[in-house]
Amino acid sequence: MAELESIEPELAGHAMEELSLIYQGLSRTGARTGQLRRLYRQIESLVLVSILALRHAQLRLWEDEDSAPPGAPSTPPPDSPA
Repeated sequence: MAELESIEPELAGHAMEELSLIYQGLSRTGARTGQLRRLYRQIESLVLVSILALRHAQLRLWEDEDSAPPGAPSTPPPDSPA
């Protein structure tokens, strides 16, 4: 979470707020504390991996567009085969 906070502070703040609400909801289920912590860590990991993977993919896409020859389309025309 620290890495996300350093590069995307607002997104990290939103993710932490939502994770806190999820934890509160889970705690109302009556599950044991150890189970809650384990589930919370799994959910937090899933959220972080997803956000960072999407961010990495977007950065790669931008880099690919920057290295394309001038005038090259950024995406193939809709009628061309992929």
